Amino acid sequence: MKKIFQNILISSGLKFSFRSDKEQLWDQVWEKLDYQSLRHSEEWAAYQRLYFQSQGTELTDLSIVLMSKDGSTVARMPLDLVSVDGSLKITSAGMDISYPCFIKTVSENDKKHISLALIKALIELSRQLDIDELVFEIPPCISGYQSLELTVWQITLAKLGCRTEVRNSLVIDLTKSLNEIRRGFRKSYKPLITSGLKAWHHSIMDSENSDEQIWESFKALHFSSAGHRKTRSNQTWDIQYNMIKQGTAVLICLFDPNDRRLIGGGFFQYTRQECIYAVAAYDRTMFAKPIGHVVQWLAIERLKSIGIQHYIIGERFMPERTPSVSDKEISISHFKEGFTKSLFPNFVLRYLKT
Repeated sequence: MKKIFQNILISSGLKFSFRSDKEQLWDQVWEKLDYQSLRHSEEWAAYQRLYFQSQGTELTDLSIVLMSKDGSTVARMPLDLVSVDGSLKITSAGMDISYPCFIKTVSENDKKHISLALIKALIELSRQLDIDELVFEIPPCISGYQSLELTVWQITLAKLGCRTEVRNSLVIDLTKSLNEIRRGFRKSYKPLITSGLKAWHHSIMDSENSDEQIWESFKALHFSSAGHRKTRSNQTWDIQYNMIKQGTAVLICLFDPNDRRLIGGGFFQYTRQECIYAVAAYDRTMFAKPIGHVVQWLAIERLKSIGIQHYIIGERFMPERTPSVSDKEISISHFKEGFTKSLFPNFVLRYLKT
């Protein structure tokens, strides 16, 4: 499969190297990026790939470093070929196809040329592999140098006939003061946070104080809150714990002051600029208590203190997304919306084989 894609890319006239062959180049592009989207981080990809593999999915890494005509690196594109029960799909780390991350110095003309050639290459790969649909996702446009203006990548997809869906991401602007951020909370949340801070003991696990025993307690709490179901492999938990030790994630913990029992925790993964709310676990017998509210506030305080600019708390589901989302997901979405009024569009574009 990799050889097929290689031949298609060569025929397209693109200059490239596969990530698996030139990992140093892949890392160099990441360091040159003015804004590091979490969806493009190597930690994110490693976790997602392992998660899907643990669910019985086979992935072939097709990620590429893209180069200009003079051979200098200009972008990187996370790509994987996924096989589930013999059915093939082109993805980015098992999820919808992402976009090439260009370094800031790349001209608009070069972006247009590379984007068009790359999309046509992906369409040709899908044709040769008999894949009926390509699904692309463009996350919320929140970085400091971007605007709501459509990107070259999105315009190119649209011109090639992709059908566009709009989804909505809840984002907290951490460049604001804590008072400004708190003013954007749902009115009922503020006293809950105040009372919860008094009621519970808390700690924040980071690279300076990683504690495997507490991490195992968090895993056990997640198992319990999921109805005593193991939802993913131990290896995915190991990857996330390593993120904490490497300084790309934190775990916010709340404890019952009476017995020091862990009653709630939230795992937050980040790059230099942005963070996502990745995993949470709360004592099911204490859902009426302000546990999740306090975890979010403590996370906001910590993320702001280390210079993170944007906290993507999650998707705000709209009526058109039902019934494809569960009642639980809608409830979680409503909870998250209580922390910010800021909604940013992200786009899903579908290319159907004609």
